[in-house]
Amino acid sequence: MAYASTGLVLLRGGVLTVASLALLFWVSATGAVAFSGLAAPHLLRPLPRLVDIGLMPLPGLVATTGHFLFAAAYRQAPAALIAPVNYMHLVWAALLGWVVFGHVPGALSLLGMGLVAASGVLLALGSHLAGRRARRPVAAEVP
Repeated sequence: MAYASTGLVLLRGGVLTVASLALLFWVSATGAVAFSGLAAPHLLRPLPRLVDIGLMPLPGLVATTGHFLFAAAYRQAPAALIAPVNYMHLVWAALLGWVVFGHVPGALSLLGMGLVAASGVLLALGSHLAGRRARRPVAAEVP
């Protein structure tokens, strides 16, 4: 979650000034450097099976594609319009956890996910409405 949040902050900050591939590189490099230390304690565990090693590039490919598409989306539309899409990961995480692992989130987890998603949508909606009000023409004053 921390890596995804860091990636989104860097993505939003540089999307208008840096080419998509360069932005993708720097987001990935920052994440690799910042979070690779977290993997150190796990290096002494048994090596994964050959099948698992073959499947390891898939999450990287999906994440790279997602970051590239979000960079393209932020170039085409205002952040207030795209931000609610970021909160769909909560829905997908819950659904995949249920389908793949048989884990059903508890009531407090569902409440927390709902609060995070609702606050993100409300913030985006508020930002979008504020932008619309700022672009609205001011009525001419009548003498």
